Amino acid sequence: MGGSTVSNATILRSVVGPLVIVALAVTTWSAVARAGPTPTPTPTPTAPPTMPIIDQQTGTDQFLSFLRVEFFAPVGQSFVPMHSRHVAVNLFLRNSALCACSNPVQPPAIFTVNLREGSLAGPLLASGTTPPFPFPALSVSDWVEIPLDEPVSLVPGDTYVLEVSTANVAGFWGRAGLNPYPGGVSFVQGALTPHFDLASRHLSSRLKRSRSTSSHIASQTPSTC
Repeated sequence: MGGSTVSNATILRSVVGPLVIVALAVTTWSAVARAGPTPTPTPTPTAPPTMPIIDQQTGTDQFLSFLRVEFFAPVGQSFVPMHSRHVAVNLFLRNSALCACSNPVQPPAIFTVNLREGSLAGPLLASGTTPPFPFPALSVSDWVEIPLDEPVSLVPGDTYVLEVSTANVAGFWGRAGLNPYPGGVSFVQGALTPHFDLASRHLSSRLKRSRSTSSHIASQTPSTC
């Protein structure tokens, strides 16, 4: 009798155990089915990239003469922006370090730009400097991009002045006659000079949906002194 009782208990456990496991599995599956599939995370939208565009251009690279910046300092060019956020300027510059006018021969010129409010002596808003050896070769004229030290917010419709300086006698800034930019004037030796403009492009970071403006618009024109 005793052996038969133990055997029956063992048989009972062997039957009940799997039933409990099956019941737990069914319960778990039911809970998962009610909860539904795990939702796919919604990607975080990202802002479209902003690309610099030319807000204003004073002067062109056509029919240029050149102004020796160190000799005629202070020099500058006024402009009136259309957009508020400005990040850089392009200047049409000439590096004449090996020309006969550089006596003794000078290292490549390094230019500094100061963006001022209202006038050549107005409050300083931002600055920038060309890197050493900014030109592809010596004695070459080209558009050179100068990033501002930080983006600056301008008031569209107000007047601003870009002051350019260098201590190097080999540094020249392109100028175009016949006043091609009606929105501003140039300054030479600090005096208003309305009959020509100094060549510059003012870059805004306004969103542009089409292809971006090249940051370095090469128009490499060999120059002589």
